[in-house]
Amino acid sequence: MTVDGTEYGTYPGQPTTATRSPYDTDLFTGETAQRIVEDLHRDNCGLTVALEYDGTLTFTWDATYRGEPGAERVTPDAQGRYAIGGLWPWDTWLETGGSTTQP
Repeated sequence: MTVDGTEYGTYPGQPTTATRSPYDTDLFTGETAQRIVEDLHRDNCGLTVALEYDGTLTFTWDATYRGEPGAERVTPDAQGRYAIGGLWPWDTWLETGGSTTQP
């Protein structure tokens, strides 16, 4: 996966549903979640994320990002995977390079 409209990623993840839409949630390993955190810290979009001491990711956004401020906490599951989705559109990264929306 990659964040639609950016060069961030690729983020290998496991879909949580059989059908795909850009705002779906995928499961990511802790290592991949850390890469997502690092990429968000390089971007100035109004969305930030903090890795808490217990492994929880806390996504926080301001009014410039979604119209009103908010936050979402994501805790790892029993296998240490993070369910991340719904905060930005995902795009599928092709094995040949590039996303499905890139020419």
